Amino acid sequence: MKTNAKAKILDILTRLGSRGATTMELIHDTGNPAAARRVWDLQQEGHRIEKVDEGGGVFRWIYRGAPLPQGPKLTQRSLLDLITRESIRLV
Repeated sequence: MKTNAKAKILDILTRLGSRGATTMELIHDTGNPAAARRVWDLQQEGHRIEKVDEGGGVFRWIYRGAPLPQGPKLTQRSLLDLITRESIRLV
């Protein structure tokens, strides 16, 4: 159910573009009372979705783009190696 609801919400938000959709519109269009939670799930996956407070407890969700590609993970060791290399070049 989660995946299907997320897919529906993603489709709705991408189709509506800069107009976006309110939480209530998403609940109505998907039939899922946890629509805001599914938006949060999409955000956690990297989708850039803006939350606009329209007042009175009404929030509008606007899709701003797909997840950005992730570079290599920076570990403590790789950071130390990078700092060491840069320090040697400066000398």
